[in-house]
Parts: sequence; structure tokens; C-alpha cells
Amino acid sequence: MDWSTPYHDIEKKQQTTVLSYLLLHLLKSGAKPDDQTSVLDQEVNVYLAHLLLSIANPHHLEETRQFVSTNDIDVASMVTHNSDAASKFKIYKLNADHLLTLTGVFHDPKLGKDWIGPISTDALIGRGKTYYGFAAIYAKQIHRKVTAVMEVLEKLSEDFERYTRILQDLSSTYFHMMQSISPKEMTEFMEQVSRIEKEIKMKELQDEFLDLYSQWLKTQDAGLLEQVKTLASKIQKKDPSFKFTLPDHA
Repeated sequence: MDWSTPYHDIEKKQQTTVLSYLLLHLLKSGAKPDDQTSVLDQEVNVYLAHLLLSIANPHHLEETRQFVSTNDIDVASMVTHNSDAASKFKIYKLNADHLLTLTGVFHDPKLGKDWIGPISTDALIGRGKTYYGFAAIYAKQIHRKVTAVMEVLEKLSEDFERYTRILQDLSSTYFHMMQSISPKEMTEFMEQVSRIEKEIKMKELQDEFLDLYSQWLKTQDAGLLEQVKTLASKIQKKDPSFKFTLPDHA
């Protein structure tokens, strides 16, 4: 799923993009309407819409989970073990996004296995503000100038509570499913979706392999044979149980 993914409004019988849908309902949930916003406010709204898109993307969750923890000691350790500004920026930004999601989309964060004792929502908000602040500092170090991203992160750090409330309203009013599931359940759901996607991609690779192999059997074309071998190797890397042996005359 990305910003251009189509969204179908069944009631209105209209089609738009998921990003447009999210931006519209962010405004309805308390973000300032366009005629009352600065350019920065509008950029924050776009940032939040992309953030909501990312948490619905299993590939994004898979790629970023190693950098995210609800334990501040783990976050500090990750930052300490990465000397470059780009890595520190990524760690702080991802963890700030994660806390904004927990305190916003998921109203009452549930304690997970990597938490140390009960942590109040106020403490999570405080960390989120701090993480966005550090991310903004490292963004400036990377680019050596003031950038739109840096300003957006500073705004999120400054007004973290406000954006938490906006996301809470968005969740309760438009994302009704979120009211009945915890962050842990959502993570498990997205992992299941990711597994299903992998199975679908494997089936597509196998179908492509069978088509190529069938063509090669008919034509004995050397170019097709190389494609068959390459695809077979690719499938075997993803699924070691896949076995393929060429006929003796190949």
C-alpha cells in the first residue's frame, strides 16, 4: 500500500486515493483546515497521513521493527551503537512515530514484552516529544541546513499532545476497528498479512517457473533455459524444499 493506492467510498460511489482519504479525515478530526494553516501545518498533516499508511504496510513494519522498542534503554543503546547521524536520525524518528501511533491510534497502550514496568501515557508522550526533537537535530546535521523534514519533526515534538488527540479522534470516529484491538493484536494481524503476501508471491514465482519450463520443453531455447535455471535458484533460496532437476538431455 502506498499514497496512490485507490480508496473506494461505497456510500458515495466515488474513488479517491488512500492518502486523500486520510488527509480529509485528519482535517475532520481536528487538524486545521487548509484556509487556516501555514505551509508547515499542511506538511505535518501530510506526514501524519503517510505515517498512517506506513502502519498499514506489513513490509514497512518488517523492515523497521529491528529499530523500534518501547523500552527507552533499548533505544538509547541502539543510538549509542550507531555513530553516524543518519542512523541516529532513523532510530529516533521511527521510535517517535511508534509512540505517536501508540498514544494516538491506539488510545490506551498495552504493555508489551519489552516494557520495564507500567509506563504512563504522559511518560510515553514525553519520550515521543524528546525523540522527535533529537530526530530534528540529526536531520539538520545530515543536511547542514534547515529542511522541511526538520521543521515538521520540530513541530511534532512541540505539539505532540495535540497530534495525539487528533489521531485519537481519527481512530475512534473513522477507524472503528482500532477500538476493539490492542497494538499486540494489530502487530500479530499484520504479521499474518505479511506471511500471506509471501505465500502469494511464492505461488506467483512457481506459476512463472512452470510457464517458462513449459515453453522451454517446447522450444529447447537456450535463453529460456537460463531463465528457468535462474528462477529455480530464486525459488530454492526462498523455499529450500523446492526441488528441480533438468532432464538429462538439457
